[in-house]
Amino acid sequence: MSLWTDPSTHYVPPPERLEAVEVVRGSVIYGPNNNFGAINFRNFQPFGPNETVVSGEGGVVSTDGPSFGDDGSAAKWHVHNRLTSGNWGTVVSYTGANAQGAWDTERLRYNDFYAALGWKGVKSDFTASAVYFRQRDNYDEANLELEDDDDDEEEEGDLAEDEELEEEEEELGFANAEEAFNFFKHCKSCFNPGSIYNTYNADVVLLQGVYNYYFDADTTLNYRIYGQHHRRDRYQNFEGANPANAEDDFSALFVGDDVVIPEGVMLGRLRTYNFVGTALQTEFANRPFFFGLTQDIQAGVRYEHHKFFNANFFGEQGEILEDGDDQGTYVFNVDTKADAWSFFLQSSIPVTEALSIVPGARIDHYRISRDVLVSSEEEGEGEELEECVIDGREFFEGEECVEFEVDRGGFSESFTETHVLPGIGFSWGLFGKQTVSAGSKSLEPAKTSYHTTMYGGYNRGLTMNVLRESNVRFPPPSELGDNYQSAFARQGSKA
Repeated sequence: MSLWTDPSTHYVPPPERLEAVEVVRGSVIYGPNNNFGAINFRNFQPFGPNETVVSGEGGVVSTDGPSFGDDGSAAKWHVHNRLTSGNWGTVVSYTGANAQGAWDTERLRYNDFYAALGWKGVKSDFTASAVYFRQRDNYDEANLELEDDDDDEEEEGDLAEDEELEEEEEELGFANAEEAFNFFKHCKSCFNPGSIYNTYNADVVLLQGVYNYYFDADTTLNYRIYGQHHRRDRYQNFEGANPANAEDDFSALFVGDDVVIPEGVMLGRLRTYNFVGTALQTEFANRPFFFGLTQDIQAGVRYEHHKFFNANFFGEQGEILEDGDDQGTYVFNVDTKADAWSFFLQSSIPVTEALSIVPGARIDHYRISRDVLVSSEEEGEGEELEECVIDGREFFEGEECVEFEVDRGGFSESFTETHVLPGIGFSWGLFGKQTVSAGSKSLEPAKTSYHTTMYGGYNRGLTMNVLRESNVRFPPPSELGDNYQSAFARQGSKA
């Protein structure tokens, strides 16, 4: 969803509309974030068997313990149609789900729409596809509160966090987090009733056009143009307070280099990821190589432009923030942009009938910039005050509040990086040699395959850093990896 600025953000399509899931290792074609390989989800293509498929499933989640208006139901439904007529093909798919979440205050819902239109000619073909995914959850982002930290080594800030957890556990009357969970089970509303207003709201729009041209049997050209809009906004009650119980309508205030947050407000986290891209790839098969060998050459170039908007704000005291709300006191506001050029070249060389070697290299060149308008630490790192008195001044009529530091100075920064990522792979047929003819009327040579094949190789990979927080080191250190892999694959025998 955001290859160059926030690779932790991802979207996985419903499996009901997938033709295959490919796990690719050691390839220079995919990147960045190709350390340990890449996963490629292949959607239904418009050309295939004419079919209409309807499916559904449902169930009930058995809850144990206190409950808050939870029916415990879970359901999922799917329908798709694929139709081919002459040179044209279409596929339309819809998948929906509605299920109980981990907490009694949670309800998870999504609707996924996918459509593709394809055309096939004698020497070329074209496919256009679109995805719209809509998710609207009653979801608590802070669903891991009271979780124990089992790590022996304490990182900076861990001791303070542990003290806060211990204080919270004591306030609830429990000796530790495990005891609290054993009592509450799934009932978040039992100790944090304001969490019923916490929501997650996401929209994903994906558009793509793919054109293939076949100069001859050995020479092809592939051109793609694509784009994405992804919005994911969260709203949650702050510090466990119930905004519905607030009696006043105070707003957060900036006091010097700090912001002061009254009790009973909600926090909004707004994130939007947009990008457009274009890619050109060519293949030249059966080209001459040294010593009478041949090779299949693949080469490609790609350009992408990414924009990432990231902001946090607080609403007014007693205000229930809902999907679409964006007015309030902003304590974090960062715009990040990335422009990236990628190039790759690889060659598949059949050394013998059994052994093929695939050397190649990839170049990634990118520039990332950001405008930091307002920055702050995580809101949960603030200081809680039972009486809101700061430097002798009283705020919010002396009610409880939270104070933390913000930087409203604003600044801009950027960096440029270039990485050369080589790789080499091989496949070696070991056992079960068989030769398959292409047919009595075909001019293509017979193909040789093996029941048992050994695969392996090396590639240098690049993983991008998550650039969500303003205090992330900029430029971040490059996460480069040397990846080695080997495996055996065996095909089943046919009677």
